[in-house]
Amino acid sequence: MVAEGYQKLTQREEDDEDDAARAFEGCPNQRLTWPEGAASCFSRLCFQWYDSMIVLGNRAHVMADDLWAVAPENSSAENLIKFEVMWAAEVEEARRSSRRANILRPITRFARPMILKTALLQVLAVCFQFLRPLLVQQILLLVEGDAAAIVSADEGWLLAVALFVATVCDFLCSQHQGWMQYKQQVRVRAALVGLLYKQVRSERKQTASANQCCALTVFFLGVLRSCS
Repeated sequence: MVAEGYQKLTQREEDDEDDAARAFEGCPNQRLTWPEGAASCFSRLCFQWYDSMIVLGNRAHVMADDLWAVAPENSSAENLIKFEVMWAAEVEEARRSSRRANILRPITRFARPMILKTALLQVLAVCFQFLRPLLVQQILLLVEGDAAAIVSADEGWLLAVALFVATVCDFLCSQHQGWMQYKQQVRVRAALVGLLYKQVRSERKQTASANQCCALTVFFLGVLRSCS
């Protein structure tokens, strides 16, 4: 026994406890593929597919082996291939037009689908945010007995239900908008950094120094942060 009144565990005993804590159904290390794609609509809507990782983090230390593999659409290899095609098309178009290639053009085309989805979710979230005070105003008018209320006293519960639905929808739209924006930034950064390293090493014939690669990477990340 130690001074605090409990037995200090050895490293092996701590590891055994971690292993025992991982012995539950749905533990992430039992299914290393990214679970979001195979999740149900309700699970994706409420981010329920991430619950098993949260449960594991509450029970034991999360190790690298516990983490899911990156989804193919978010991987550097797949995004680099897509971006390379768009960048090659931009270079060829610039050569035919006798102008300088602009990397913002392929970045815009590459991120356009996610940008449209993110913008749509943002618009929906703003609409629900605008609707909520209007519903509260109608509830107050109904309580005060004002004739300007759009529903009768018997139908007042509809306003409460509508306010609850608008609040939930506002929250979900805002959360998914942030999640899609984050995935968009990850994909663009993966594509740009991959293309950067590939071109530097190609131009230097496999002799590019690590300092040069790191300096250019920091430059590109700075540009991305300023645009995000």
